[in-house]
Amino acid sequence: MLDVLKISKNISTMRLFKYLSIFVLALLLACSSNDDSSPMMNDDDMGQDPGSAANLITNFAIPAAANNMPIDADVQAGNNTFKVFFPPNVNRSAIVVNYELSTGAQLFSGANEIVSGETPINFTSSVTLTVVAENGDENNYTVTSEGNFTALDAAIENLRTQYNAPGFQLAIVKNEKLVYANHYGNADIAGTQSVTDASLFRIASVSKPVTVIAILKLVQDGIIGLNDTVFGANGILGTDYGTAPYGTNIENIQVIHLIDHVSGWTNNPFDPMFANINWSQEQVIDDIVNNRPLETVPGATYYYSNFGYCVLGRVVEKVTGMSYVDYVKDQILTPSGSVTMQNAKPGTETWPNEVEYYSQENFNPYTDMNVPRMDSHGGWVASATDLAKLLVRVDGGNAVPDILTSQTTAVNYIGVSDWWFAGSLPGTSSVVGKIAGEYNYVILTNTRPSTDIFAIITDMQQLMQSSIENRSSWPNYDLF
Repeated sequence: MLDVLKISKNISTMRLFKYLSIFVLALLLACSSNDDSSPMMNDDDMGQDPGSAANLITNFAIPAAANNMPIDADVQAGNNTFKVFFPPNVNRSAIVVNYELSTGAQLFSGANEIVSGETPINFTSSVTLTVVAENGDENNYTVTSEGNFTALDAAIENLRTQYNAPGFQLAIVKNEKLVYANHYGNADIAGTQSVTDASLFRIASVSKPVTVIAILKLVQDGIIGLNDTVFGANGILGTDYGTAPYGTNIENIQVIHLIDHVSGWTNNPFDPMFANINWSQEQVIDDIVNNRPLETVPGATYYYSNFGYCVLGRVVEKVTGMSYVDYVKDQILTPSGSVTMQNAKPGTETWPNEVEYYSQENFNPYTDMNVPRMDSHGGWVASATDLAKLLVRVDGGNAVPDILTSQTTAVNYIGVSDWWFAGSLPGTSSVVGKIAGEYNYVILTNTRPSTDIFAIITDMQQLMQSSIENRSSWPNYDLF
């Protein structure tokens, strides 16, 4: 009996120890689960519990290759926001994104899971993306996007209607990056061909800044000087044109006088570059040198002169041994990447991608003027992007190497922080400009109104300037 009692007591004691051991073990496990010293996270979870509450988008990109775009979209991250700038004219209704999340998290748009690199998202309006952690915690991101510069686009369409213009083309550069380029309307009057970013337009007198750049390059290279005389025994052209001895003060005309439109020649009784359209450049210069006396002393009086820039083109040819067009292409345009610019073709001939010109005046834009003869004062054909590429190579910025130094451009409007220049011929109007040393812009159209030919130029310039100045956010990509 005592032995049985002893055995029973021993069994009870063993059960008690067993239960106590289980209780202590459970208590230790409970304490361990709340121990702040336990491993918590890896670096990517930014202080959150991995596999539980981690719910961040750590990378968000919209690649060109997956979305049929010319370049990647520019994604600008904020506080649980992304502002996306798409290239112009991209369809944003089915865009594939590449993303990275906190470990174990998933990304949703509404009830639909978004798989990186696979699932398309409609970005035509604001989108809310939700990151769901493994433990169910949610974190919302708002994604807004822009593609086209809609306010500017609408204003251009209004301008087309106002001036009965077939088409427009433009480019905007910010800090030497092409941040916007677009095209509008028709390349031909019948409306069978649309303007594209590659369309070429006559740029009329916007050819003059191109010639200024060429002359300044020759000055920078030590080939000529701005104060060098042009005509006569001591002049760059010598007696190549006209018959010596020359009229009063003609031998005192300097290169800088021609650049600044103060040579002393005027357009009275007519602009020689629009007369005798079958004459060569040599014949025109011979006639003016021989038969049109200077009306003022060189350097004294401003009088806008297409003829003066025709002479500058011949200066380029004399000192380089190249045609004006070849020199500009070789030394100015090719280094700038403006490889599709051309001098106009004669008559009704056009370059591939060149638009058709719609004259609203009693003047035929093909047969009533000799545009190829205008090479150095009004003959170039270009796209807006061509001209934008050239502008960034002479704007004094630091991001893209310039072909002219700031010291070289300081003598001309090209070296200042704000300027604009316009061109106008029957069938075409053009404007280029620079704003606050930060922006360059180009706008081209294939018409000119029959009433006030300066009205469309003024409206084009003011529209571009105000649109640029009133916009608060820009993409960081480069469409060049």
